[in-house]
Amino acid sequence: KRSSARSCSRPGLHRHPRPERPGPTMLGPAWLAAPAEGYGLPLPGVLLGRSRAATAPLLQRPRASAVGGAAEASSRAGGRASGSCCSGAFGGSSSCVQGRPWHEEVGSLAGGSAAIALLTLASRSFMKRRRRSKKAKLALAVFGPTMLAEPVPVSPAPPYDPDDPFSDWSFDKQNEAYGPVALELASYYTLLAASDWEGALKLLGDMRNEGHQPDTVSYNLAVKACRKAGKGQEAHDLIEEMWLKNVETDAITYREAIGACQKGMEWELAQKLSDELRDWGPDPHWVNYHAAPRLAWDRPMRRAGVGIRNIIRWNGRGKLPDPPHAGCWLFPTQEDTALAVSEHAAALREKGWKIATCSWETIAKLGNKKRFHQLACDLGLEGYLPKHYRDPCYAKYPCVMKPAEGTWGKNTFILWSEEEARAKSYYLGQEKELITQELITGPMEYSTSLLCLHGEILDWACTRYTYNKNEYVWPNNVEEIGNDHVSVKKEHLEIMQKFLVGAGGFTGICNFNYKFRENGEIVIFESNPRMGGDFAWDIPRPRAKGMLAKLDFYFK
Repeated sequence: KRSSARSCSRPGLHRHPRPERPGPTMLGPAWLAAPAEGYGLPLPGVLLGRSRAATAPLLQRPRASAVGGAAEASSRAGGRASGSCCSGAFGGSSSCVQGRPWHEEVGSLAGGSAAIALLTLASRSFMKRRRRSKKAKLALAVFGPTMLAEPVPVSPAPPYDPDDPFSDWSFDKQNEAYGPVALELASYYTLLAASDWEGALKLLGDMRNEGHQPDTVSYNLAVKACRKAGKGQEAHDLIEEMWLKNVETDAITYREAIGACQKGMEWELAQKLSDELRDWGPDPHWVNYHAAPRLAWDRPMRRAGVGIRNIIRWNGRGKLPDPPHAGCWLFPTQEDTALAVSEHAAALREKGWKIATCSWETIAKLGNKKRFHQLACDLGLEGYLPKHYRDPCYAKYPCVMKPAEGTWGKNTFILWSEEEARAKSYYLGQEKELITQELITGPMEYSTSLLCLHGEILDWACTRYTYNKNEYVWPNNVEEIGNDHVSVKKEHLEIMQKFLVGAGGFTGICNFNYKFRENGEIVIFESNPRMGGDFAWDIPRPRAKGMLAKLDFYFK
C-alpha cells in the first residue's frame, strides 16, 4: 500500500487498484512459443522448441484470448510499480492492447511470477528432452547396430568329432543366435550366473560353438545352477566332462556337486564325490610333485593325497617350465621328457625344481629297447629277455615286431608269417628302427615301479594285470579283466637291480614290465626310465604316498 501511495503521488500517473494475481490462463501457447532472448531471459530460444522466425507473428497478435479481461483492467490501472517490473523483464514488442504494449499489460498483471513460471516450464521441457535423448542413446547402444572401427571376426569353428558327444557345432545355430559378433568370456560368466540349470548347460554348448573353451569358472557356475535346482546327476556329469576335457577342477566344483546330489537325494553320487574330495588330502590345492607331460593321469594321481599333479604340457621341448614354488618335484612320464630332464638338469634346478635324474646315457640304455637288449648281452643277462631275431626268416611265429622307441603299444604288431613280417618291415622300417622278438604268451602281466638311488632299489610296488587273451600286445585288441597288488621275489629284484647298476647307476623312478614262462622264469620285455601308468592308476594310494615320502627323505 505504501508503494502504491508513493507511485500515485507522482505527476502523470493515475491511481488504480492493484490487479489480482494472474491465473494459469495467462501463460498460453504463444507465450511459451516466444523466443526467450526476446524477453531478456538467460535461456536460449531453442529450448522452447521454436525458432525466432516462427514466433515473430505471434508477438504481433493481440493477446485477447490469453489475457482476456485482465488486459482491460491493466489499461485502467497501469500501476508504475507493476508496469516497471514487467517492462524491464518482458519489453521488446510494438504490439498494443488499448494503447499499451500487450506484454506490458501482461507483465503488469504477472510481474515476476510470469518470469518464474516461464523459467520453470522451460526447465522442465529441457529436462524432459534431455531424458529422452539419454534413453534414445542408451537404446541405440543396446539394441542398435554396433559401431566399431573394424568388424569383429567370428571365432573359427572347432573340428567336428563324431565320437565326441560334446561336439555340437552348428553354423545355422550360431548365425541365428548371435549374428556376426561373438560374446566375450566375461559375458558368458554373467549369463551363467543368472541362468537356471538348463540354460547353464545350453550356454556351455554355445561357448564351444563360439570357439570359447569353458574353463573352471564356467563349469563352477553351471554346477552351482544344478545345485540350486537339486540336479545331482547333471552336476556329476559336468565333473566327468571336466576330467574328460582336461579342465581344472577344484574343491568348489566338488562341494557344489555334492550339494546338488544331497538336495536331489542322490546319496550314492554324493558319497562317491565326497570320498574323492577327501582323498585329495587336507590341502587340495597344494602341489608338491608334478609329472610331465600331461597324459590324463591327473585324476588318479590327485587321489594319492600328497599333492601330485599331471597338468604340465612340457614334453621336453621348448621353454623350460616354471615351478609353482621352490622345492617342487618334477617327474618325467615319457622317455623323451626323461632325456630332456637329464640334459637340462642344472637349468631346472636353478629355476627351483627338485629332480631325481642321472646321466643321459643311462636313460638311453634303459629306454631304448634295442640298446636295452645290447645292455643285457653285455651284462650276461640276455636269458631274462625274450629271444631277439635279426631276420624274419629265423623267427619263430607268432612273434612281435615293435619300434625300438615308443610307448603304449604304438606300431607294435603280432606277426604270424614271414611274409607279414617283411611287409611290416618294408612300410615301418623306413621311418623307425624296428626289433623282432619272441612273443611271451599268457593272460597275466606284471608291472613293477622302483624308486632308485644310483642303481640301488629303495622302494618298490608291483601290480599284476589279468587280460582276456593269451596272445596280445597291450593295449591293442585286448581287455583288462582285473588287477591286484602283489609282492616281488627277492631274486627278481636283484635281477632288476643288476640292469640299473649296469646301465650306469639309475636314479629316480622307473618301471619294469615282465611275464613268467611256464617254468617260472622271469622274462623282462621292456624297462621304462620314467614314472609308469601303474604308479598313476593302479598302485594302492598308500603305497604311492609312501614311495613319494621316501623320495623326500633320501633326496633332501
